[in-house]
Formats: sequence, C-alpha cells, structure tokens
Amino acid sequence: MRLPVDGMINYAQSKPAWSSGNLPNWGPENGVDGNLGTCFHSDSSETSTWTVDLQKAVEVRQIRIFNRQDGQQYRLQGAVVSILDFGKHVVVSSTVGLNPGMEVTFDFNDIEGRYVEITLEGEFLHFTDVMVIGGLSHNGMPNLAIGRSAYQTSTFENFNANLAIDGDINTSSHTLLPESGYLQVDMLTHNPRGAVAVIRHVNIWNRLDCCKERIEGAHVQVLDANEQVLGEFKITDKKPETFGGSFDDIERRYVRVSHEGNYLNIGELEIYGTWKQMLSNNLALNKPVSSSSEMATWEAERGNDGHTGSITHTFFLPGWWEVDLEFSAHIDLITIYNRPDCCQERIQGAVVTVYDKHHNFVASKTIDEYPAVIELEFDEEIIVGRYVNITSDINFLHFSEFEVYGGYI
Repeated sequence: MRLPVDGMINYAQSKPAWSSGNLPNWGPENGVDGNLGTCFHSDSSETSTWTVDLQKAVEVRQIRIFNRQDGQQYRLQGAVVSILDFGKHVVVSSTVGLNPGMEVTFDFNDIEGRYVEITLEGEFLHFTDVMVIGGLSHNGMPNLAIGRSAYQTSTFENFNANLAIDGDINTSSHTLLPESGYLQVDMLTHNPRGAVAVIRHVNIWNRLDCCKERIEGAHVQVLDANEQVLGEFKITDKKPETFGGSFDDIERRYVRVSHEGNYLNIGELEIYGTWKQMLSNNLALNKPVSSSSEMATWEAERGNDGHTGSITHTFFLPGWWEVDLEFSAHIDLITIYNRPDCCQERIQGAVVTVYDKHHNFVASKTIDEYPAVIELEFDEEIIVGRYVNITSDINFLHFSEFEVYGGYI
C-alpha cells in the first residue's frame, strides 16, 4: 500500500510551463506559480494546450486543477488531462466532467511520467493553478539498506535487527517488548567510498507469517547525524503486506521505524536512493599508468585522463592496464566507464586486481556483466593497496575511464 496524498510534494510548482498561445499577462507560468490570484488564459477558443515539465520522473498520485476564481468555471468541462512520459507519449488521460467547480481533482495509482498536459477543444482554456502531487520515481534505484547494519531497542529470541535488511522478505526482526521500541539503520556503516545516502523512497515489508496487524501506526523517519527528524510518514493500513513512502532526495544518515504500544515486526526494510560522494576522491586521476600494448593512438593514459569520451585500447591478447596510485591507499570503490561506441561486451570476464606497494596480491574482482558504468566493491571490509590492474585474457581490453575511490593512509 502507499501513502495518502497528505504531506506529499507538489512537483509542478515553479516548473517550466508552455502553451499553444495565451492572452497578454495571462501566460502559462501563471498555472504553476502557486498563486490563485493569477490565471493562465489561452488565446484561442478552438484547440488549446498547456504543458508543464516536472523535469524528473514522478510517480503521480493526484492532479489538482484550481479553476478560474472570478467566474466562467464551466469552460473547463471537457478538458483532457494527460500524464506523458519522457518521450511525450501519453501514459494515461482523464477528462473534466460537467459543471466543474472551483477545484477539479484526479486521482491516479502512482503513474510515472515527466509531463502533464491539459488540452481543450471548442472553448478558451483557463485556470489559476495546477498541482501535480506524488513522489519521485525510484524505479531502477538500488536498495541502499543491503550491507548496512541495523539496531533495535530489544530483541525477541533470534529475530535480530539485521534480519530486516538481509534482502529476504521471509525473515523478520522482532522486538522483545510491546512498549515503545524502534529499529534503526545506520547508512554510514560499511559504506561505499565514504558517501552519504540520498534517500528517495522507503518501503516496509510486513511480517508475512502472522501478526500483520501489529505494524499499523508505526512511524518511518529519516534522521540526520544528530537524530533530528527531516522526513517521516505513518503506516495507516490495517494489515498491509507492504507499505512505502517517498522523500524528496533527502541526504541523511539514519532511517528509523518506531512503534508505541505493540511489538515491532519487520520482514524487510528497503531504502531506495543513490550514494553521493562526500569523503572519497578519485585517486587514479592522471596517475602513472602502463599497459601490455596500445592500439594506434588509444594510449594507456586515456584510461584515467578524466574524460569518458576518450578510450584506451590494447593491441594484443591477453591485455592488461595498470595504474600506480603512487602511495598506499584504502580503496572503497572502483568505477569503470565502458567503451561507449561499441563492443561493450568485451570487458566481461576481465579481472580487476589490487596489489600492495611491493606488488603483492591484495584482492581481486571479476567483471561479470558489461553495463555502461561498472562499479566494483570488494568482499573484504578494508582494502589497502597501491597498484590497481585490470586484465583480460579473452578479449581486447578497452574502456573510457578507470576511477579508484578512497583515501591515502
């Protein structure tokens, strides 16, 4: 289940808007200025179109149109309200019915889109404001809770807090006491490249085997390092299997689920968002490099020159490329930008290896897939090394940029 509209964000306000034409001083921007004293008014009574660009993929739950305040509200009837995707294709549409009042509301089932368009034929189109209410889409975002650590105020038997972030909805955490208690995830523990979590969506899976009613009334909060609440929602359903809420990309440290007057059981706590680099630097940038061979002008130095449009390419098989960080460093993350123009699959199977200052083996990781950007974290908690090598025994080795994030020791 999802949150009610109350407390959600209006993503249309102050966003770019345009129209097929407007009367002087009644421009399309008036429709998203948050002021019911201004009005958008088309310059034609034939076919008129008004559009707002939300600038991001938004899961739209509700659209509110505030009608003209000084009369002639009837003109809005028959207007078609559409949600459009990034390609400006219609995802869903609704039509304003007869005798519209001062406000017209459309509810949607979290329809993802970027644009909202209003079209009217055979009458002037005018209104004072449009609100597009929902949350930013988290489709394709990673679950940042995986690999972090969790704490709860008490524990029943073996139902510990980390069972709530183990990636398995069939296991669950369980507090020991039915009084006030909470479970909290620290986003800084086991954290890639010293980054801060940018949180867009939190989803709670309820305990699946029994006792689903216990979760009703629980509060989900996002907190800063001082444990000040910066965003929250309440689970209002009676026996939800899952319940989620969106945030406007909040950069914070903790996510807490608290409950008063009942046991707290959580099947899985999922925290969707991105990591924002804060403490680590790209230690490989412009450092000394070498390679087994070079194809034409695609030298080894192109692999860490800071430009993802340039390419390094070996000439013979097997091929390898290596960067010298010049000093020993703790390595949090390695990012490889694949060749953008073709042949991306060639990097699959390549092995990335970290060596210490004496060129002794420290750790390695095999590239299993070939996306546009490859991110590698090592299984070991602390990786310290000076040289980072990538080797391919089965294909030409080429990529556009090799980044090593961490800090010198």
